[in-house]
Amino acid sequence: MLGYPCILSSMSNILAFPVPSLDKKVDEMTPPTFLFSTFEDQLVPIENTILFMQALNEKNIPFESHIFQRGTHGLSLGKSLTSSGLKSFVDYDFAKWFDLGISWLHKIIGDYQANRDS
Repeated sequence: MLGYPCILSSMSNILAFPVPSLDKKVDEMTPPTFLFSTFEDQLVPIENTILFMQALNEKNIPFESHIFQRGTHGLSLGKSLTSSGLKSFVDYDFAKWFDLGISWLHKIIGDYQANRDS
């Protein structure tokens, strides 16, 4: 699961060290991937998400992606509990990424079987 994926070498200027463009590294060993980001993110442009999606598609790697229109970078879960008290970090539409991600994981790896008594 990649939130606001910072995967392009052009992002190295905001990171502590240079990174390769990971969209160029996608191969048959790349796992299925869930991506989410926001169109309004001014720190990590959605090109990171779009190019990774294209690379996954070219290699026939299953993925699911959600690009929400609204939201600043770092919304976390998009709920009051994780907002550090900032209204700008609360967005209930964006918060749906978590449930969407859990649903996707169930499709990929199945349900966790709770079958023990203790």
